[in-house]
Amino acid sequence: MKRYLRNVVNYVCAGLASIFFLHSAVLLGLIATPCEAVAEAVEPITRALPIWGEKVRAMGYDLPLPFGAGVNLVYMDQGLDIRNLKIGFGNANQEVNRVSFSNASAKDKAATARLDLWLLPFANIYGIIGYIDGETELDVNLPGITIDVPIIGPVPILDPNTISFDIDYSGTTYGGGITLAGGYKKFFGSLDANYTYTDIDLVNGDIKTLTISPRLGVLVDPSIIKGSFAFWIGAMYMDYKQTITDSVNLNQLDSNLPSVELDFEIDIKNEEHWNFLMGGQWEITKRWQITAEGGIGNRRQIVLGSSFRF
Repeated sequence: MKRYLRNVVNYVCAGLASIFFLHSAVLLGLIATPCEAVAEAVEPITRALPIWGEKVRAMGYDLPLPFGAGVNLVYMDQGLDIRNLKIGFGNANQEVNRVSFSNASAKDKAATARLDLWLLPFANIYGIIGYIDGETELDVNLPGITIDVPIIGPVPILDPNTISFDIDYSGTTYGGGITLAGGYKKFFGSLDANYTYTDIDLVNGDIKTLTISPRLGVLVDPSIIKGSFAFWIGAMYMDYKQTITDSVNLNQLDSNLPSVELDFEIDIKNEEHWNFLMGGQWEITKRWQITAEGGIGNRRQIVLGSSFRF
């Protein structure tokens, strides 16, 4: 029984956590600031972007350099919701109601790279590619089983049991998004949305995730330290729902079982959609920035990043 469960859980849980880490970090570089606040003048490689950029500069604003490249290191710990297990031969249509899942969580470490450009003075578009390495922990709760023996009555043959699993996985992720941003004096706001695909070694097909992150912050320009700083608070919404369908050969699980494909299906999603964000960025120069952001709630994450603009 445990060998069978492990193979099913391998297929199911590999995709549970992989999607919970990709939320872009295009932040302070997105905000237009008054020219008098800029300590250095750096010429962009082209003035064709952003569109309408020259009109905004003529109004007295300094815009970020149009192109950017960056890297992010991410750690995330996320609660998971697993339910609706079905099995069958030829079609997974038999619900297994008495088997439940509990204490499901995913811990991911990832490295991502991003390329972005300013299409408009208030709109940045970008692409992401990365590698993820993680693990999912969960408990599978098995019910007790009894049989009805004539004359004797119900006889227990299996006591209720909980089996714990720890599943490792790795893979690649890619996607894209857009960030809308603007500011007034020392204050700024941004709204980021991205859509990503994740391909994990234990799951057939891509895992799709939508992430939306609003942020509000303030710019700080201390005279005693080179560069400027931004600090913000915000929230992150993540929507992940997927039904995983696959099959396993019973003979590969146990040589005493017939060589028959057992189909299974299960629904998985993130336990909570929203969590709270706080972060900051040090713009060392108009070309170089360093970013740090943390998330608290049911989903906890730390993001460290660096970017270069040109």
